[in-house]
Amino acid sequence: DNLYAHINVVNTILDEIQTLPHESQKDLADWQRVHGEAHFLRAQFYFWLVNLYADEYEEATADKTLGVPLKLIPGIEFEFTRASVAEVYNLINEDLAKADTFLTRSPQAPDHLLHRASSEAVNLLWSRVLLHQQRWIEAADKAEKVITSENFYLAPISALAPNAAFLSDENPEVVFSQGCNNLSSS
Repeated sequence: DNLYAHINVVNTILDEIQTLPHESQKDLADWQRVHGEAHFLRAQFYFWLVNLYADEYEEATADKTLGVPLKLIPGIEFEFTRASVAEVYNLINEDLAKADTFLTRSPQAPDHLLHRASSEAVNLLWSRVLLHQQRWIEAADKAEKVITSENFYLAPISALAPNAAFLSDENPEVVFSQGCNNLSSS
């Protein structure tokens, strides 16, 4: 229920953002950023849903295997049919492609990288989606974009205090925290 409620919010944002003005450079940058974040979040929510409530992705049977219902319009709907696993993964990949385009055009400010979706967060999730689809080379390409980013890096073990929380502002390995409220303080 919660994931579909979040998806409905994202669908509403994607529907309503079309009517927002974006003539100035700042408005256009904000418009693109919100677009990118919305597509990223919807892809993430559907990735969680399809992996919780459907069989794993198998290329030979993905178009016949039942996945989860796809809700792509805002508002309340009462009848859903399950999409195939292939259809769900196609939507996830389409949303991630759009998210990457928008977030590359309007990157996050450095002080927002941890708490808001970024191009690196998109490519990290996308690499995982592609791994589930057994698309190894594409997954490696997406992961490489994250690894070579100047915004995040693998921290040496000595850089983190022994009892420090892993999910923290100080850990350079955290690419996306799902918002500041999800960072641990213990």
